Amino acid sequence: MVRAISFVAAVILMFTVQTPASAQTLWQNTIVGMSVAEAKRLYPSYTHFRGEVVGRESLVGGPITMFGAEFMVRFQFENQKLVQVSLGSTNNVPGRMPDPSRTYSQVADELSKRYGSPAKGGDKFYIEQQVFQKDGANITLSLSQSGKYISVGITYESMKPTEALL
Repeated sequence: MVRAISFVAAVILMFTVQTPASAQTLWQNTIVGMSVAEAKRLYPSYTHFRGEVVGRESLVGGPITMFGAEFMVRFQFENQKLVQVSLGSTNNVPGRMPDPSRTYSQVADELSKRYGSPAKGGDKFYIEQQVFQKDGANITLSLSQSGKYISVGITYESMKPTEALL
């Protein structure tokens, strides 16, 4: 319970921190363009692997607890530079997770408090999706279904083209 409360407090704190224009923060002290080694220093227990997405490397860790749901965290790197951070719910087996729609709504409410109304609506592929914008980054919140499993995803990525990070 303490871990869940401290994580939510950290997320709220992260939302309120201002970053210099040259340093674009994505999630929890990660900065667009940081190296794999820099991210590994921040998150030493995260596992490094290649090959899931052609041309990208990843660090994966977790679970972390937010609004009663567990999420895995994935840092995506292109050309050794951070381009995306994704959080995906892990306990989306029916009966194991708080209602995914409720978790989605709680996260959406928190993002709306921090950034105002979503910049745009979602893709028809998802049950629900909202995109918020923060200091040149998109924060995409989605609720999706695969068979009987429903999951909540949060993705932080730069709005700048990947080529600009090279």
